[in-house]
Amino acid sequence: SIQKFKKDKAIQLKAGYKNDIGSLLPGVIISSRTNYDGTDKVTEVIVGDGTDRWLNATINKTWKAGISSDEIVKTCADLLPFNFKGYETDTISYPKGKTHSGKIKSLLEEIAADLDAKLHVSRGFIYFRKPEQANTKIVNLNKDTGLIGTPTISESDGETYYEVDSLLNYRIWTDSLVNIDSKVISGKYKVIGGSHSIAGGDFVTTME
Repeated sequence: SIQKFKKDKAIQLKAGYKNDIGSLLPGVIISSRTNYDGTDKVTEVIVGDGTDRWLNATINKTWKAGISSDEIVKTCADLLPFNFKGYETDTISYPKGKTHSGKIKSLLEEIAADLDAKLHVSRGFIYFRKPEQANTKIVNLNKDTGLIGTPTISESDGETYYEVDSLLNYRIWTDSLVNIDSKVISGKYKVIGGSHSIAGGDFVTTME
């Protein structure tokens, strides 16, 4: 199985419980190495999400008058290690066409600005979403569905945030809408960041 971990090969990390398994990370192998740790043979795999191509891919193209934003984005997605998820906002057209010579990332950021939307790249997909909008799927989180401890509160720039821990949950990621029921907070909250990790022997999802 060590031979399967080849550079640039697609890889997917899945996790969950019993029959409820989902993807935590679709990615591309950057490198791998195998060493002995005592009597154990350990293979370490470094995985990325196609970041190099995302940051460095370029395009030199002129689109015809009336081209729509989604047509431009689909052309760009074909040159990247991502799929185009679509819009959670309105599309627009460019009456005079559009020309771009340079990084694809810059072009997509321009289009996002034109749409008054947020460009989101995650789990192998590109999509555009209104800044205030969350993922439409709701994850319910309480003491019976994985909530760990008590949410803690913090403030920054006049905004109030909560740090919440749960048992590992592959459904929770940036922009997820989480319905929390706890002694401290109760209601729907949008995830703005977090991590999946191992704490001791426990697999934990930490979210802000």
